[in-house]
Amino acid sequence: MLDRRLKAFSELPIKVKQVRNKLGELRATRSHASFKANTLVDGVIEIDGRSILVEATNTVQRVIPDFVGVFSVDPDIEIDQVIKKVRKKVADGRQLAVASGRPTVLFLARTHLGADRMSARIALRECFASPEYSALSGVVVADSWKLYVTEWHQSTAPDVPLSSREGEQLKLWYGVRN
Repeated sequence: MLDRRLKAFSELPIKVKQVRNKLGELRATRSHASFKANTLVDGVIEIDGRSILVEATNTVQRVIPDFVGVFSVDPDIEIDQVIKKVRKKVADGRQLAVASGRPTVLFLARTHLGADRMSARIALRECFASPEYSALSGVVVADSWKLYVTEWHQSTAPDVPLSSREGEQLKLWYGVRN
């Protein structure tokens, strides 16, 4: 599963050299004991010498009908889809909740029959306002697992905030891109 995710990252058409370098770092360190210590995250990135734990996931639940024509969807269902997915990764001792004092970033890929961008933004705003999600330093939301179109969302009150340099770097890499 991790190899498939790393392969998806390696096919990004932007900053090819930097992406290859980061993937090389992930592959080289993922079997080290320190990489897996106290957490089962998907990876670690380093910015200015500090490790940032990374978890990657995607929405799988269909909340939008799979047919052509006019339809309506309750936005609360879309928002709830994103909140539940984030909760699975950061609440109650899950992967990013046991970060041991390190910052965390969640990569969340939306599916075409799942929550839309606006619903994801609203959901993240709700998550960042709740102490239940304070283990989360930021989220990269992508329009698909290919990560071609991404948005960077920095948490407003995390347990371990990103430095201004880390936040700016992640914004540079994953800020709104179409």
